[in-house]
Amino acid sequence: LDMNRAEPAIVNGTREVAPGLVMTGMELSEHDGSNRMGPTFGAMMASGIKAAHEAIRIIDSSQIVNGKVVA
Repeated sequence: LDMNRAEPAIVNGTREVAPGLVMTGMELSEHDGSNRMGPTFGAMMASGIKAAHEAIRIIDSSQIVNGKVVA
C-alpha cells in the first residue's frame, strides 16, 4: 500500500472503461491492477466527483431516441 502514489493514480485514472461503465476507487484499482488507496477520504471524494463529471459528460454526449441511448 503506497497511498502517496495510489491516490493520484486512482483519481487521475477514473474513467469510462466500457460503454456506460465509469470506474473509480477500489473497482478501478482491481481493474487496473494498481495499488489501493489508503484510508483518506479526500482522494475517495475526488475520484467520486471525477466519476460524476465523467458520467455527466457521457450522458450529455449520448444520443437518446424514444428514451433509449442509440449512440
